[in-house]
Amino acid sequence: MVNPLLYEYAKIFDFDLGILSFEKKVFPLNYIINSQKAGTIIAMFSLMCYFDNFSLGAWVYLALHGSYGIKILF
Repeated sequence: MVNPLLYEYAKIFDFDLGILSFEKKVFPLNYIINSQKAGTIIAMFSLMCYFDNFSLGAWVYLALHGSYGIKILF
């Protein structure tokens, strides 16, 4: 049995538990998560430009997290 408070939490945050769907979703949750991962490369490069930080660590972070996001798209 699932805790009833978990259902209330799911209703508040519009989250599908996989057990019970509260309403029809426009996009599946995995599409939203994957698009956020793919947007990491844009967000990270924007932060690098804003803070004028093009150090090796910033490039490595961009390469690791950005390439993971691109991999998901394809």
